[in-house]
Amino acid sequence: MDLAKLFSLGYLFDLTLGPWQQYGFFVFSISLAIIALGVVIRIINQTIVLSEFIQRVIAKLSPFFITNGFLALFLWFARQQRMVFFSARFWWLVVFLIAIIWFFFIIRSTLRFRRNKRLMLEKRKVFQDYLPSKKK
Repeated sequence: MDLAKLFSLGYLFDLTLGPWQQYGFFVFSISLAIIALGVVIRIINQTIVLSEFIQRVIAKLSPFFITNGFLALFLWFARQQRMVFFSARFWWLVVFLIAIIWFFFIIRSTLRFRRNKRLMLEKRKVFQDYLPSKKK
């Protein structure tokens, strides 16, 4: 397959696609696995007591996986049912780009949280220096 064909507008916006013959079950399985991963992450976050940082990361990753899994499942369904507009290939590109941007924001917010937590601990340490110590 020619990779230049993948990014041509005619290929991406082709609206007359039939159902997947070879890769349909694979895409369906991956979509369900992504949804299951999001559900498992949410269950772990609610049942196991972890550190505040890990719980914060897990709380942001769970909706990420569940939403992207359902979007992939919907796009698979649209392709199998030959829905004209929603079965176009550019939707996969749009969902992939949105997922990358969303994941970037998750990483950025977790790094900010760690930095803010470290600064808060340093301020607390400086504040503790000014408090009177307990005498025995």
